[in-house]
Amino acid sequence: MKINLVGILFLFLIPALVGCGNPKVHGKVVYSDDGSPLDRGIVNFITDDYIARGPIDKSGNYVVGSMKARDGIPSGEYKIYISDTTKVFKKRNSDVIVYKRLVDPKYENAESSGLTLNVKGSQVFNITVDRYDASKKP
Repeated sequence: MKINLVGILFLFLIPALVGCGNPKVHGKVVYSDDGSPLDRGIVNFITDDYIARGPIDKSGNYVVGSMKARDGIPSGEYKIYISDTTKVFKKRNSDVIVYKRLVDPKYENAESSGLTLNVKGSQVFNITVDRYDASKKP
């Protein structure tokens, strides 16, 4: 049996290269009242049939990835929401767990967040969010 080197390269190299062209989307998430960074959570980009995510670091920065971290996303129109922003901590000298919501609940849903982006290429997309206000009824 004769091995065709060109055929092997086509089967393994070309598919690997095709996935390398996704636009890179990154930015920073900050609070509207003072510009300080949101230091936790996940920025989610979704369409009807696709989702990509980027974890928010301590400085408020994120980079979106789809199949693996930071690999970019296909071009298209995305709705955006932010998840996992609740801070959980244990009260000192107690077994009581406290949950502190950090952002307005509207940002936790793609339909109510008001955040959208038409990805056409690599770009910076900074996000400004409102803090959670317990006095407001959801």
